[in-house]
Amino acid sequence: MKNNNNFLIFIALVMIITFGLAAWGMKAYYDMNNMTDLSSPKYKKVRKNINHEKDKKIKPTGKINKKFINLVDRKAKKYQKQINSENVFDENSISDTTLGIDIE
Repeated sequence: MKNNNNFLIFIALVMIITFGLAAWGMKAYYDMNNMTDLSSPKYKKVRKNINHEKDKKIKPTGKINKKFINLVDRKAKKYQKQINSENVFDENSISDTTLGIDIE
């Protein structure tokens, strides 16, 4: 009978710890204002307006030659320059205003 009680106590403790960690994780998530979570219901209207820039010159199939490598290299340098020119570690760089997201 004692082994059975120990097992039940163990299961109860595991459940308490699990729910405690889940609650702590949810609190941390909401404390961060979930600024980058576009799956949040408040961004439902915004998700429809997202324009994914399609790169017509770089295709997933085809030959990899010097011309292709130079094209990819130029594009990578362009994006790297754009990233380095902004203050990417500033909290405002992912704000709704900076990202062009208007939620009401």
